[in-house]
Amino acid sequence: MADLGVLIGALITGVVHARRIADEESAAVAEHYKDNPLLSGMSVPRVRVPEISIDIPMLIDAQDEGEADQVAEPKAIGAAVRKELKDSLAREGLSIAGADLKKFDSVLGQQLARIGAPTGYRSPREAVIRAAEEAFHTTVRSKVVDKSTLAAANRIVSNLRFSASGSALQKIGRAPQISASILTAEVKDKSSLANVSRMRITLKEEGLEWSIGENDDGTISRKLTPE
Repeated sequence: MADLGVLIGALITGVVHARRIADEESAAVAEHYKDNPLLSGMSVPRVRVPEISIDIPMLIDAQDEGEADQVAEPKAIGAAVRKELKDSLAREGLSIAGADLKKFDSVLGQQLARIGAPTGYRSPREAVIRAAEEAFHTTVRSKVVDKSTLAAANRIVSNLRFSASGSALQKIGRAPQISASILTAEVKDKSSLANVSRMRITLKEEGLEWSIGENDDGTISRKLTPE
């Protein structure tokens, strides 16, 4: 038995590798066409499969409902983020009044209290990061940011995000899992009309390609974009 997510991921990965192998063969054929005077004027064949449907019988063995992330104590998070704020300001040669720092603590504490509520967030780490950002933007940013310190402020926010992420969770949860088997022998030997399930997946092909651009400072950047 294996995790159903792993099985589905393996199927999708297999399709991705199939596309890679097909493209490598198309590239080899293109080289052959280029060097052959009779073929050089013809279109290079390239097969694409816009959609693949897979229908697989399988056995569901067990279900694990998982466990939610446990958010750390707001005081512990607040202390870590506050320390990072003071350290980041010092590194950038900036400072704020004690009253503004207390206001930052207050706003951050209010934000963190909302995360721990019974109707809390499904992604508490991201919620903690957003709380730190919100506290900074509403209490500190206007005190330290002008045209000359904009880059420094962005670095401070990045540091706060990192600190908030590292201190957000007391315990990392466990994602829900379903254990299943798609092995032909197991399905054949153990299945019946009462317990066999079927997994129907339709995969649609969407390609990515590298795009190259020049930055303002003259450096070259590469990123993947949809075809």
